[in-house]
Amino acid sequence: MFVQIGPYPVGPIGLGLMRLTSGGDFVPDEEAFKLIKAAIDNSKADRVLLNSGAFYGPQDDAYANLKLLRRFFAVHPELKNKVVVNVKGGAVMSEFIKQGYAGFRSSATVENLREDLQAIRRELGSDEGGIDIHVYEPARRDVNVSVEDTVKNLHTLQREGLFQHVALSEVGAETIDTAARTAKDLGTQIVSVEVEYSPHRN
Repeated sequence: MFVQIGPYPVGPIGLGLMRLTSGGDFVPDEEAFKLIKAAIDNSKADRVLLNSGAFYGPQDDAYANLKLLRRFFAVHPELKNKVVVNVKGGAVMSEFIKQGYAGFRSSATVENLREDLQAIRRELGSDEGGIDIHVYEPARRDVNVSVEDTVKNLHTLQREGLFQHVALSEVGAETIDTAARTAKDLGTQIVSVEVEYSPHRN
C-alpha cells in the first residue's frame, strides 16, 4: 500500500522530525539517525515521507532540523532516493529567531518565500550535494495574501527551481479547492495537504 505525492509513491505512514530538534534537549545524532534509517528500511513503499520544518529548532538554532537532515544524508547518501523531504516554511524567520513561537508570523509574499527557500536549501546543502526540497508548504495561511496569489507565488519559485512540488498546511476545504483550481490553471498541482493529528492533542 502506498500514497502518491506528486510522482513519488510513499508509505501511508511518514516520519515527523520535529521532536528530534525541538521541545528541550536535542536527540543525539546517533539515535536520530537510527530512527530515520529504521523508518526507511521498514517501509514497503519506494520512498518514505520525512516531514521537516524551517523553524523546527530553538531560537538560537532555528534551522536545527534541516541541519540534522543534512548530516544524516552526508552519512547515508545512498538513501536520498528512498525519501520524500517535505519542508514547512513561510514564517518570517527574523521574527521567529528574535521571539520564538511568540513571534511566529507567516508571510506568503514572493520575497519572503524566496528568502525562506534559499535559506532552507542552504541548510540542507541542496546545491552542494545535499538533499533537495521535494515538497514545500507554507506552514500557515497568510490572510494578507489571497489564496490565488499565494499559489502564484509558490509556482513562481517552483519554476525558479527552488523546490519541486507545492503543498498546503492547516487549511480548510474552501482554501484547498481554490488553491487546487489556481494550481491547475498555472499548469502545476497541489500534491498534498498537511493537517495536524496527534494522540497527545484534541
